[in-house]
Amino acid sequence: MRENFFICLAKESDITRIQNIEKQADTRFTPFQDKLSLPQTICTASSLNAAIKNNTLWVIQNTEQHSEICGFLFGTYEGSIFFIEEVSVLPKYGRQGLATALLQTVFRFVINNPTLKSIALITFKAVPWNQDFYQKLGFQAINPYNDFLRKRWGDELQMGFVAEERVLMEYIPIT
Repeated sequence: MRENFFICLAKESDITRIQNIEKQADTRFTPFQDKLSLPQTICTASSLNAAIKNNTLWVIQNTEQHSEICGFLFGTYEGSIFFIEEVSVLPKYGRQGLATALLQTVFRFVINNPTLKSIALITFKAVPWNQDFYQKLGFQAINPYNDFLRKRWGDELQMGFVAEERVLMEYIPIT
C-alpha cells in the first residue's frame, strides 16, 4: 500500500459512500454472474450503523484525492470469532494492496482483543481473486464448527447465496 492511503474507523457520514463502493466493487463480479447468485446488498444502513457503534467498520482513504474513501472492511463478532461481512475496494484502486491493508488492520484488532481468537469469512469459490487471495494471507477452508458459524452459513443461504458456490474460511492469528 502506498503512503498516500490511511485507514481509520468509519463515521455515520461515510455510510452512503460505503454503499456506493459496494455497488461499484460488485461490478467486478459481472464476468462470473452466470456462475454466481448475488444478493442485492450486504451493507444496509442499519448494519453499517451497528458496525460503526461497535468499532468494526474501517475505511481506507486516499489523501491525494481529498480523503476519498477507496474501500472498506465491515465486520461483526460474537464470542471469540470476528466475522468479516465484506471487504470492498473501488475497482480503480484494485490490486494496490488496499484490501490486504484493511485485513491487516483486522488482524491487529483481533490480536489486541484478548476475547477474540480467530477471523472468519465466507467467500466465493469460483472467483479467482477471492479464495486464493485469502489463502495467501493464511485463511483456511473450514466447516462450520459452532452455532455462530452455522448461523452465519444459514444467513448466507437465506440472502440468496448458493452453498456450492461459497467457502467458509478462518484465520487464527499467531499472538
